[in-house]
Amino acid sequence: MKPNLFPPPPVIYSNNSCRLAGGFDLRARPSLKLILLAAVFLLLSASPAQAADFNNIDTYAKLVTAINTALTNGFADTINITADITLEADLPQITSTITFNGGGNTINGDGKYRPFNNAAGGILTLNNLIINNAYTAGRFDHGASIRSVGELTLNRVTVRNGTTDTTAADSISAGGIFIGSGTSSLVKIKDSAIYNNRSRNNGAGIRIDGGTVTIVNTSIYGNTSSHGRGGGINLGGGTLHLYHSTITGNTPDSANSGAISSEAGGGIRVYSGTVTMVNNIIFGNGRDDCAIRTDSSVTITQIAGNIIESGSTSNCTSGQTTDDPRLAGPSVHRLGNFYIPRSGSPAIDAISSCITSAINGLSLATDQRGEPRPRLPGTNCDIGAIEHAGYVPPPPPSREDSAPQPPGVSGSSASGSSVRSVVSWIPPTAMPRASTCLTLDDVWTDGATQSTQCQRVSGVGIGNEEIAASAVDAVDVWGWVLPNTQICFFASGGSFKFIDTGLIPRVVYDLPAYSQNGMSCATIDRAGILVLLPGAAPARAASAPASPAAAAQTQALSNCMVRTNYLLNFRDGPDGQVIGALPYDVTLTALEKSGGWFKVDYHGEQGWISADYVEPKGNCGG
Repeated sequence: MKPNLFPPPPVIYSNNSCRLAGGFDLRARPSLKLILLAAVFLLLSASPAQAADFNNIDTYAKLVTAINTALTNGFADTINITADITLEADLPQITSTITFNGGGNTINGDGKYRPFNNAAGGILTLNNLIINNAYTAGRFDHGASIRSVGELTLNRVTVRNGTTDTTAADSISAGGIFIGSGTSSLVKIKDSAIYNNRSRNNGAGIRIDGGTVTIVNTSIYGNTSSHGRGGGINLGGGTLHLYHSTITGNTPDSANSGAISSEAGGGIRVYSGTVTMVNNIIFGNGRDDCAIRTDSSVTITQIAGNIIESGSTSNCTSGQTTDDPRLAGPSVHRLGNFYIPRSGSPAIDAISSCITSAINGLSLATDQRGEPRPRLPGTNCDIGAIEHAGYVPPPPPSREDSAPQPPGVSGSSASGSSVRSVVSWIPPTAMPRASTCLTLDDVWTDGATQSTQCQRVSGVGIGNEEIAASAVDAVDVWGWVLPNTQICFFASGGSFKFIDTGLIPRVVYDLPAYSQNGMSCATIDRAGILVLLPGAAPARAASAPASPAAAAQTQALSNCMVRTNYLLNFRDGPDGQVIGALPYDVTLTALEKSGGWFKVDYHGEQGWISADYVEPKGNCGG
């Protein structure tokens, strides 16, 4: 049965008096009769305002057309995005009610443009959308990815890699999200991730200057302010309600000071406004994780159930847990854009009374991933954005920390001194048939488990026309892929492209090739497509590194950076247990050195890597 699309006509009594419900006699007033009959006709012939759906939006041109139509038709509209879209200019400013359903697709600013600018009076909702690589450089034009002074709602939205001009002297903030001081700045952010954004001034991830902002079940990490404070969040006005979120690995300007004594607020800085913080992790950020001003400019409604690193201002840490939450980041667990508490973390099962009521309309019944809180009925809830039993790293591979050694390298030195074992060359015919990776013609693998699977792919399978056009050979690897899994092609090649299939959008890495027994080899640490490109691979000649002395002293470092030359194991101590892997060709801050090991920071995750396979820069010790 179709719904009634028209309003019902006025009820007219048909009794002898010919009266309306209000008592007017139509026979006595003919002119009124005509007026009422005309009104009935207009009501029956006019269609009510209806929301419009714009479907199959898969190009920049279609997106702009849909937005412009939605802005002028007077309705509350929905735009359904069905493909990744790269901008060719800033999108039109939002001045009406529009909902964008992203379907997990990406709007890419191409390092030049801002996707969303929500004006006063605009009501903007973003669902299941990725906003990547946005940019703004206008003076005081804060918010590279999203600028809003209207109503704004984000559900399962990722805001990453946004950048404001970091070189200009003008104040430009928020590579991620800027919330202005408009009277209609009602903002709700749920189940989202804001990370790897950059800005010159305060609030690289989120800057709030006004309105009422509620953030729940959200991870905010890896954001950097080059000349300001509040690497993750900067509250300079309005009201912030922060619940069950994780703020880690953010960095403010290390040299800036003064506005709040000498605190910079690496995770969150509250300079003005009203703040509530309940059941959050604010830990592992550069320079005093939480900084709240201590005068009448700030009102603290509630700070409870948080884990906040010591060294923050006392009004942040008073009554809060300051123990290390022992977080495993995305670079380690590779499950998504969030941090998982490790097994034994004080964040696990720490909340005896879970919050079941909604906060400003946002439910806390599930975590950032949509998993229930608590995990099991009758148990406690976890602190932070994620409910988890505790991350346990996979078993360490029985391999060296670098790419595999070429033939002829033994497990001991000529002098007989003890060194860590190196897997020697094993002919392909001697390999056990443990997975499909070992059954491909003209491909040899080492380090594959029974859960590692491989399939040769062509241009369509590669999914990137430019890479496929020059590919010599390619293999898709999925399943359980251990760090330092070696794949060799019998074909000749000089380099590799690696397409990380675990990320959306897919990320392409350059990997070095090396020649081993006439084969072209590379080493990977995760699922993806390995593509061999033409050229001649250099032969690798390396010796096994000696173990550090048992009594090696730990040396604190400053102004030291190290660049990885290979995919490396990431360990919980010098020569310790493997907790993950680090990619090739990344530059990291080195915090300490112990013997032949560097302790490094990778997006807030700290661990140890072998000094034999990195290029040090700066004052990195003897």
